[in-house]
Amino acid sequence: MSKSAILLTLTASIALAACGGTDDAAALDAPSADWESLMTSAWTAEAGADTNVCTRWTATEDITFGAIQVVSPPQARLILLTLGAPDGPDGVSECAPLDGHETLLYAAGPTSEPFILPDRVGMHVPAGSQLLLNIQIANPEPDQQPGSVNVYVKPVDGDRITANAEAVLMDHAPGSVPSLCTMGHDSFPFAVALQAAPTSVVTMVAKSSFSGDVTLFDAPVADPQVHLLDGPVGMSAGELVELSCVAGAPPNGRSGPEPTEASDCLAAIYRYPVQPGASWWCEG
Repeated sequence: MSKSAILLTLTASIALAACGGTDDAAALDAPSADWESLMTSAWTAEAGADTNVCTRWTATEDITFGAIQVVSPPQARLILLTLGAPDGPDGVSECAPLDGHETLLYAAGPTSEPFILPDRVGMHVPAGSQLLLNIQIANPEPDQQPGSVNVYVKPVDGDRITANAEAVLMDHAPGSVPSLCTMGHDSFPFAVALQAAPTSVVTMVAKSSFSGDVTLFDAPVADPQVHLLDGPVGMSAGELVELSCVAGAPPNGRSGPEPTEASDCLAAIYRYPVQPGASWWCEG
């Protein structure tokens, strides 16, 4: 999905009933005892709906977590969880596809797999800040369809955390020139998440003065999960990540056709530390 595709005008209606916090009645049971419910958003999508729903929740105490698990149905095509100063009342509303707060904490497609951050890396939600859960919903069915997204976290002692993590988004539209994401500060990418057509092959390469050219991802997109790298990649301010997506399979030993057609894709790069005030839409 390209940036321009994400920004298409919304035309479908949706019935909303959601809120944030750990006491919401729509929340499913936590995956296990050490997971806690952070937010939930429930909806009933009209037939043919293609729209976004946003849920806001303001934290009343500091929260630090070292793992996040987002349980969602297939019609939730893209899920963004952002953090920042409150900009509206808590609760649910329709919204634009890229509405969000200052810091992007999580971005992925429909998933139920846990995302475990590296040791001593966490995500911090200060008391008084607001979480905004933005869900892109598609219902191709001829009838209304209910759905919900439930966000769970594993709280950790903030004193154990030495770096807080964030995510940035980048995309690749049709064309042979890779898209670029410039690191605005010294950063350590440690995971990626991808959204692309099932036939797309995604290549992401970090141009690092510490480690040389490091391949972050080079494979067909099999799922929308967050993929941890073998280890964090050190990058200096001004250094680049290159992203390209093509249809078919690459010519480096894997079976399938030669790549002949460009394909849109959206990628999230998870990195630490957080850069306050920076845009989470990353460009060259």
